Amino acid sequence: MEAGAEAGVPFASLLAGVVGLAPWSAWQGVGSMLTLEFGEPQPEDAAGHARGSWSLWVQMASWRIEAGRELLAGSEDSREVIAEALDRICGRRLTGVSADGPVLDATFDFEGVRLKTFSIYAHPAQDGEPYDNWMFFCPDRRVLVVGQDERWSLDASDMVEQSLDRPRGGPQAQSGGMQVGHAAAASGVAVLGATMSPAQAPFADLLRGAFGLLAAQVHRRRHGALSLELVASRGGAGGDGEEDWFLIVWAASWRLEENGQILAAEGDEVPVVEAVLTRLQDRTLTGVSTDGPALDTTFDFGGLLLRTFSVCTRPDGDHNIASWAVYRPSGDVVVMKYAGTWQTQPCDPA
Repeated sequence: MEAGAEAGVPFASLLAGVVGLAPWSAWQGVGSMLTLEFGEPQPEDAAGHARGSWSLWVQMASWRIEAGRELLAGSEDSREVIAEALDRICGRRLTGVSADGPVLDATFDFEGVRLKTFSIYAHPAQDGEPYDNWMFFCPDRRVLVVGQDERWSLDASDMVEQSLDRPRGGPQAQSGGMQVGHAAAASGVAVLGATMSPAQAPFADLLRGAFGLLAAQVHRRRHGALSLELVASRGGAGGDGEEDWFLIVWAASWRLEENGQILAAEGDEVPVVEAVLTRLQDRTLTGVSTDGPALDTTFDFGGLLLRTFSVCTRPDGDHNIASWAVYRPSGDVVVMKYAGTWQTQPCDPA
């Protein structure tokens, strides 16, 4: 789809000027924050970084870099792995941008190398300020801010810079005529490019015995992990466990969605998550699907969706990383590992 082809969507027209440009700098900042610079170089900022007339920041979101079916890096990989993946992006033209889902998860396509984002906040911070998933600074001193709650806005870049306490250098031309505001964006709107539809999970047959079971004993564990016990009946929870299944989401980002809205996500405050998790109890597992080369998995509990997003593409030293695991009554476990691989293995008695 050509830039600006979506008539009436200022989101698309705003980014039309950067499509076709290649980033000449891509680097990882604090934590997993990414910055990509495009266009005419500007004077260095106070931190010594040269800026472009266009600048993409990915901050309060999980992300992954892919090339075809190859997973190059995720937001929880080592800085060395991430640096190598960013090198693959530098010098490649930005050829497409798409935004999909209830929080406009974005895909930036650099001639086949794709940077994908995944929102991990459903609720504002304690001070009431919403979290911004990514921002695109433009030459006209405006910034496109895409955050939680199906919203994006066009703001003055000076105001955003002050709120972030992160100065940007270089004079930029003033321009008018662009409406500044905050507007709801439609789910699934394609700015540039297209998105993929989920497919039935390749391991679905191994989990079919859990379909129709009730979610019980749902807990948020340490570091944002989730655990769910699946039982045949409400009275079965806490029993001898011989017929129970257990789902644990470990080293993956996750969200709970229903009717096109995000109810809770990995980054939300514990009380918020715990309150939403009660809605999972007594829901039956009705389906499992996967999406993309990382096999990001959606567990469907009668319309209440638990979505996972893989953020690790390499093992962590001597430790293999599992996005999630389903423990079966047969004594084995289905494990979704890093880099879109999965396997069954015996349960560890420990």
